[in-house]
Amino acid sequence: MELRAALGRAAAGSHAVSLVVRGFGAFPALDRPRVIWAGLEPDAGLESLRDSVEREFAPLGFPPEERPFRPHLTLGRAARDARPQPCDGLERTMTELHYQQTTLVGAVDLMQSVLQSAGAVYRIRHSERLS
Repeated sequence: MELRAALGRAAAGSHAVSLVVRGFGAFPALDRPRVIWAGLEPDAGLESLRDSVEREFAPLGFPPEERPFRPHLTLGRAARDARPQPCDGLERTMTELHYQQTTLVGAVDLMQSVLQSAGAVYRIRHSERLS
C-alpha cells in the first residue's frame, strides 16, 4: 500500500510525456553486452517524473540511483549466468540501424519482477495515469 501511495504522490501533477525513441546500444558496452536497448532522447518531463519517484520512494527504503540517468527501452537481456560471448558485427549492425518513433506515455506502472529459471516474469502491481 505504501508503494502505491508513493507512486500516486510522484505522479500527481505530472503530464503525459512525449518520448522520442532513437538509436540502439548495449550495457555495459557493445563488445560485451548484457542488455540491448533502444535509446530515448532526453526529456525534461521524464526527468522530473523520475526525480519525483526517487524522492517519494527513498523514505521507503529505495535509495536514489547513483548512476547517471540514461533513459532507454530494454529490448533484451542476457541470462544472469550467461558467459560473455564475442558479438562480432553487433556494433556495426547497431550503428547501421536507423529508427525513430515518437510515443506518448500516459501512465507510470509499479512493476514486480519474479526471477524464474526461464527468465523474469513481470507483473503490473499498480498504475497511475499522467494528466
